[in-house]
Amino acid sequence: MFVQGADPVLSENSSLALPPPVIERLLREMEPLGEPVHDMSLQTVEFMAKAVSQRNSAAREQVSISIALNIFQGLLTLAFAALLIRKVRSLGKRSHELGVARDEILRLNQGLEARVRQRTAQLEAANQELGAFSYSVSHDLRAPLRSIDGFSHLLERLLAEQAGEQGRHYLNRIRIGVRHMGELIDGLLSLAQLSRDSLHIGPVDLADIARQLAQGCRESEP
Repeated sequence: MFVQGADPVLSENSSLALPPPVIERLLREMEPLGEPVHDMSLQTVEFMAKAVSQRNSAAREQVSISIALNIFQGLLTLAFAALLIRKVRSLGKRSHELGVARDEILRLNQGLEARVRQRTAQLEAANQELGAFSYSVSHDLRAPLRSIDGFSHLLERLLAEQAGEQGRHYLNRIRIGVRHMGELIDGLLSLAQLSRDSLHIGPVDLADIARQLAQGCRESEP
């Protein structure tokens, strides 16, 4: 076994130990250095404390910025979520309104189609009644008109000399009226036939129609 011996330098019995007078002299020489070393120690401590405080302040500022950014990001997320919810509600409301409007349009279209079918049936019935009435009127009126025209022509032949100018004028007026009545009956029949046919759009000479009407008025009321 090995046993370590005492350190000759640190041993109390070492011959290198300083005598007390030397120690006192060294202490006296080092005494002026005490205050600068103390000040330097205080400055070092203050510098380290200031550095630690600045580092803590920067850390707190960084934490504050991070917290502010997190809060701002959270607010943006909430605002986007609120906007999205409002948009979804608006789309849902609009979809509901569109559905209601579509149902209303379908209901109106169905009602309109029903009314159109009803009016078409009424118009067809009215046209049939008009046609029957027109043929009945033409049949009932043509026989008396033919009789009037025949008797007026016979009177004109028999009373050619005795009737005179005025009598012949009256007979001519009667025959003109009969012809005009026949034209009205023909027009009534044409109108009944026209109501059953399809309409054809085309240009119409209104001036010519007006001239024909004026001519007819002059002939009926000379």
